[in-house]
Amino acid sequence: MVESPRIRFAGSSVAGLGRRRRTIGVGVIGLGTVGGGTVRVLVEHQQEINRRLGCRLELKYVCARSIFKRKDLSWLSRKVKKTRDWRDVLHD
Repeated sequence: MVESPRIRFAGSSVAGLGRRRRTIGVGVIGLGTVGGGTVRVLVEHQQEINRRLGCRLELKYVCARSIFKRKDLSWLSRKVKKTRDWRDVLHD
């Protein structure tokens, strides 16, 4: 039986557990099928993603042309900034 290779990310070693974890801010431009699904996965599986990466991913921005017309974004944290301008995401 062939075993799948294990992926290690920088800073994910066991020796690094005592240190403060690094936080990486994430911005998603586009909330269509792919972007919206990506955001949902990031939000719903945040603890597992953080554990596997060895650092904390924080969703900081979401951007879409019709962001304020969308009916249900209540599942997003209030800390997540919403914008129509993709440049806001890049400049943060």
